[in-house]
Amino acid sequence: MQTHREGMTNQDTITALYAAFNAHQLDRLPALFVEPQPGLQAAIAGLIVAFPDIHYTIADLTADGDRVAVRWTWTGTHTGPYRGIPATGKPVANDGMAIYTLRAGKIASLSMLTDRLGFLQQLGLAPADGAPFPAIDPARAGVFLIDTFTLPAAARAEFEATMKRNRAFLRTLDGFRGDAVFVTKQGEAFDIATIAAWANADAIAHAKDQVAAYYAKLGFDLPAAIAKWGVKFQRTIATAPGELQ
Repeated sequence: MQTHREGMTNQDTITALYAAFNAHQLDRLPALFVEPQPGLQAAIAGLIVAFPDIHYTIADLTADGDRVAVRWTWTGTHTGPYRGIPATGKPVANDGMAIYTLRAGKIASLSMLTDRLGFLQQLGLAPADGAPFPAIDPARAGVFLIDTFTLPAAARAEFEATMKRNRAFLRTLDGFRGDAVFVTKQGEAFDIATIAAWANADAIAHAKDQVAAYYAKLGFDLPAAIAKWGVKFQRTIATAPGELQ
């Protein structure tokens, strides 16, 4: 166990961080970090606005030298807007974990992972596990957007979680008429094809603008994600003539 300033251990520093979150006292954060963390502070401030009763409960806290691993659950009620999502009034419980690296008793870096899909599911913005998406009805769709992705097996879980989140958002847009997903295994890789049905070309164009704004609010960079996952991507726009159905 390492002891630093004012007799605090690394574990004490991390405990103090979550105590500051719970007290909504974000002005205490600079004293806990080696360098300012405007991104983290803004993210927590956004959660506090959206979930004024948010409370973090630490489930596990383990230290090894200058690294501290923590697993938590936060609970709160969605009574304020969050990243463009209007208040739903729904209670949320969200799990997460992080590994902090400390230097001289202050946090030098962190790596964090949270259950984003579960978060969206609880707000009703993504279907529950196993729940079906709307089926495609060619009679109601004028234009089909067909995307094909080839990706390595290692990237599949993260890709599919992102895909489910994005499909849930598409379902809320005007002109959406349903979608489907198809998967083919190709050696050590996978081909994943998505077909989204839209009322017309204008609906697709409008959806592209709304999706871009949605990604910006989430801080999601699609080209960077595709590059990180090693995904090959193709897009086709097609129609389904009634006489051929």
